[in-house]
Amino acid sequence: MITNIVLGVIGLFFSIAAYTQLAGLPAQSAMFPRITIVGMGIASLLLIVDTLWKHSKGKFKSESGLTKEIILFQIVIPGAMLFATYFLLRLFGFYISSYLLVLAVYFYQTNRAKGVKLCQMQMLKGLGVALVITGAMYIIFTMLLSLPVPRGSIIG
Repeated sequence: MITNIVLGVIGLFFSIAAYTQLAGLPAQSAMFPRITIVGMGIASLLLIVDTLWKHSKGKFKSESGLTKEIILFQIVIPGAMLFATYFLLRLFGFYISSYLLVLAVYFYQTNRAKGVKLCQMQMLKGLGVALVITGAMYIIFTMLLSLPVPRGSIIG
């Protein structure tokens, strides 16, 4: 219970601090980050409220400690994916890096959560999902909002 409340408070304070940093940006450039940060603040507040509500009703399950499995599969591997994406972003730019990240997360989650092994059908489904999500980001950021996205040093 305490972990959820602490995480909610940290998220709430982070979203407030991040929101204050948007003051100097042009309105069009700040629109998407502002919406995202407000959403994060609302989600953090709801996490606190939900945890307290479940605790008051006696429906909150006790927390288990950090195990090696939790650290590896929920912290280290996803963190390594994000770290790798940072370097891919610097090399290949936003859209290729985003495509590869969505693809990696899709395959990782499909295997971890559902226990599904990668077969040709899953590969095609993953490629399609990554393409649709990356295409939606292109439409939103480049075509609709006309926002510049990071370009890589190799493909720029």
